[in-house]
Amino acid sequence: MDSKKKQKTTHIDADAPPGSHAPPPRALVVGDGAFAMAMATAMARRGSSVRILCHTTKVRDEINAGENKTYLPDYEVHSNIKAYTSIEEACTPDVQLVLLVIPTQFLRKFLVANLASMPTGCPIVVCAKGIEIGTAETPYEMMISELPGKYHQHFAVLAGPSFAKEIMDGQPTNVVVASQSSEVANQVAQYVSDGASLRAYVSDDVHGIEIAGAVKNVLAIASGALDGLNFGNNARAALVCRGLAELTRLAVATGSNGRSMAGLAGGGDLMLTC
Repeated sequence: MDSKKKQKTTHIDADAPPGSHAPPPRALVVGDGAFAMAMATAMARRGSSVRILCHTTKVRDEINAGENKTYLPDYEVHSNIKAYTSIEEACTPDVQLVLLVIPTQFLRKFLVANLASMPTGCPIVVCAKGIEIGTAETPYEMMISELPGKYHQHFAVLAGPSFAKEIMDGQPTNVVVASQSSEVANQVAQYVSDGASLRAYVSDDVHGIEIAGAVKNVLAIASGALDGLNFGNNARAALVCRGLAELTRLAVATGSNGRSMAGLAGGGDLMLTC
């Protein structure tokens, strides 16, 4: 590992109100979809220099031309955002925050292919939701499996009800950041909170938040089926409530403390998707 990639974790006052702290001077967002653009924009608006690692040269060129026409049309790209297709160019030694905003089924392949270029000492935050086909591992578990132990204390998960376009429009949005380290969770939460419309809360229930993010999609499909059956709001309310009860039992049975089920990643995301 190149020692130049090492960063020290910045100590942040956990009691400081959102927006009262400095944003990360430079952040790396891996992914070029709508949510990746929204999170990059939220930090760029606060003054961060944000580098986006794109999957294709087409989207890279669109972003650098001023509009991600493929995934987030009709929104101007902030001047503090620049896109790349090379992680060596995008991940400079002064990166202080990494957001992994790529689909769950492609996360492991990315981690294996780019291990040598991943920075150490700064938070690495997975924003993917789902469970890997074949291994049944969550995104956080994949990071534990594929990245060496020196990275593990800096891992975090970001989830919650957060449509990308509403973040771009400055609509009030809450998300939750979970980590085994309270210091890392607070640092990431303050880095992504803008003090105006986007606020992150913290949690220690990493597994629960990931299970909620994955399983709520099953309930969302069921909610769509209700429409096809011409069922009304009574049925939808029953689906959400009883679905949340089942989700909680599953999460607790597999290692969650259960507290996040009534929070943003559980009930919050269910309200948004159902």
